[in-house]
Amino acid sequence: MTEAPPLAFASAASTSPVTSLDPGTGPGSTDQPRPAHTLVLLRHGESVWNLANRFTGWTDVDLTDQGRRQAALGGALLSAHGFRIDLAFTSVLKRAVRTLHILEDTMDALHIPEVKSWRLNERHYGALQGLNKAETAAKHGAEQVDRWLGRDGGRVHIWRRSYATRPPPLEPNDPRHPRFDGRYWELDEQDLPATESLKDTVARTLPFWYSDIAPAVSRGRRVLVVAHGNSLRGIIKNLDQISDEVMCVCTHAFNSKPPPRHSRELSCLCTNMQDIMALEVPVGVPLVYELDEHLQPLRHYYLGLDLVAAPPLDVTVLPLHMPLPAARVSGAPSSSNPAAATAPAGLLASTTAEASSEDGEAQMQALLKALASCGATTRDHIHNAATCTALAGNLADAEDLLLRGSLAAAKYIFGYVPADAVAAATAPVVLAPGGPAAHDEALASTASGVAEEKGSGLGSSRVAASVSTYGREEAEARCLRPCKRVASLLDPERHVVVAMPAATAAEDDGRMTAARLAVAIVAVVGVDKKIVLAIPRGGGRGGRKGSADAGPGMSGCSCPEAWFGGGCVWACGMADARDAQVIAEALTCATRSVWESSLSKI
Repeated sequence: MTEAPPLAFASAASTSPVTSLDPGTGPGSTDQPRPAHTLVLLRHGESVWNLANRFTGWTDVDLTDQGRRQAALGGALLSAHGFRIDLAFTSVLKRAVRTLHILEDTMDALHIPEVKSWRLNERHYGALQGLNKAETAAKHGAEQVDRWLGRDGGRVHIWRRSYATRPPPLEPNDPRHPRFDGRYWELDEQDLPATESLKDTVARTLPFWYSDIAPAVSRGRRVLVVAHGNSLRGIIKNLDQISDEVMCVCTHAFNSKPPPRHSRELSCLCTNMQDIMALEVPVGVPLVYELDEHLQPLRHYYLGLDLVAAPPLDVTVLPLHMPLPAARVSGAPSSSNPAAATAPAGLLASTTAEASSEDGEAQMQALLKALASCGATTRDHIHNAATCTALAGNLADAEDLLLRGSLAAAKYIFGYVPADAVAAATAPVVLAPGGPAAHDEALASTASGVAEEKGSGLGSSRVAASVSTYGREEAEARCLRPCKRVASLLDPERHVVVAMPAATAAEDDGRMTAARLAVAIVAVVGVDKKIVLAIPRGGGRGGRKGSADAGPGMSGCSCPEAWFGGGCVWACGMADARDAQVIAEALTCATRSVWESSLSKI
């Protein structure tokens, strides 16, 4: 196999070149100033009125189930990357407070002190509050609504005016007016808005930044601010010293495609200039600012943008059955040795007694439960068609129903690669008895069924060399034969097969192992399918710097110890970098250890 090019990885939960949250550590840290302080900003999770497309403002609505999931996922990401919080600030609106408490619970940090302030409330939308945005645009005209909201709408000349434009105010006797809300009775009535522009919101937020938040950060407190889109805009505007007209938006901080890992570019020095009104702070995604001793930003980046902003992952484990080779099992079928007849397996599983596929399936199920616990998915999005067996007359029919039922609902199909499959795929080449001629004949025989496909990134000679090494074909066949019956049921446009080895394969940071496994899997499943390989780095719980406690969902589960040390995620076949990034982010949350997605494709 040709020599692997230099490795490049994107942090599993960050879209910036900074891949370690410990000051002064991690790849690229020697090129970047050491941060004196770290500040985390988080917009609350999706609210009921976000979902209903209503103007919310100061109306006190709660989170949706999706919003609660986003809050848990944000906490899992912070925990996985080693963040610890000393002090939290939030508004007095329940959607922000609820987000904070869910996040703290996920981080096992409900004990930390928190400060609530009305100055961190969302922008007050006046008489628009409670109205459907689309219906309001239809009634008053999209251009007028754009002016009220301060949006560009393609009209650059109104940007400055929009920043200071207020929606229609509430009447003093309107029951929605904050003077009727007990939370604000101690405030001077002249401080209570009946409507606000973004300029008003910034002017209301900044005094609290200077009086409470900034001093806490300067004293070395590790501060989290959970607030709202527009109040956070005010803090971002102040941190980045943005004028009223334009703000600097770093492309690698706000886009999903990460830059090279060793990029020297700092987020505050990019040339992509946008109006402050165009900035959208995504719900539930932690935004990290690394600051110098004067609280000037060195860089900023989101954690887990691809995963948190996406719907819950639709996932499954495919239970398959296949006969064991007679030569590998001794004895007749019995209650003490049922493996002599059949052995259930995961998508990619060994059928040896040493690496029981029953264990592999159980470990995959434990991983899916951990993904649900951290918020990457929900139990309703873990698809198990096992009840179909009651409808089938025999085992073959049951398997077909299981396969079709799971695949119909799932997008991500997790499969278990046992240790002996990794060993088989990475075994050294051994010449066949009889010399090179016999070896070449064995290679040709094994590779005859593997067609060369364009776009795989692997030529037919590499396929032959990787798949057909003499002496390991039997082991690979045992591990990969179940894939054949799955291949015809996979939708190349939708399904992503996620193969996770149980054992560590750290050779060349896992690249060579991933390449060899990819060749073997693609040869069976097909080059037109989306395949992601998650190769554990090893080290177990706490075995690698950055690994946190197992956290909710993983403590005490039966997953392989190697998964708790983080790892690398590779795309192959028709999978792309985003497929690998989403899986890396999900595994980071589930295992509380950093998984990195490769920027290059196998």
